[in-house]
Amino acid sequence: MYENSYVLDPKKPFSSDRVSLLLHDLLEGEEMSYPERYDPDSARKLAHDVAAQLRAGIKDLAFDSCLRALPMSRYRLVCLCEVVDKRGQTAAHGMRFLWDAERDNFACYTVEKNYYYMIVTVFGIYTD
Repeated sequence: MYENSYVLDPKKPFSSDRVSLLLHDLLEGEEMSYPERYDPDSARKLAHDVAAQLRAGIKDLAFDSCLRALPMSRYRLVCLCEVVDKRGQTAAHGMRFLWDAERDNFACYTVEKNYYYMIVTVFGIYTD
């Protein structure tokens, strides 16, 4: 059973700059392997793997205390990874949320390859 802590502001807020650096390091790093051509099955696996690696990396950044040690983290992480085929078409990408502008934040990064591009967005949403 958990009692309310009455903590309204994060001690260590979600930093979009630090998450953007993590996104760049992960997605442009040498250990990241991308398929040559777009394939729906490999795109699904790529998106899943990238989102899992990002969640683990962001938890290591330890926003608002040590997230791995706390059973209930104050930040909820939402990692969206979209892989889109390039065929000369136009793609519109938009999101709408109801959130706290002072405590919540996000970071976004785009990787463009010859036959597809990938948009990765990470949201840090303060829950207390």
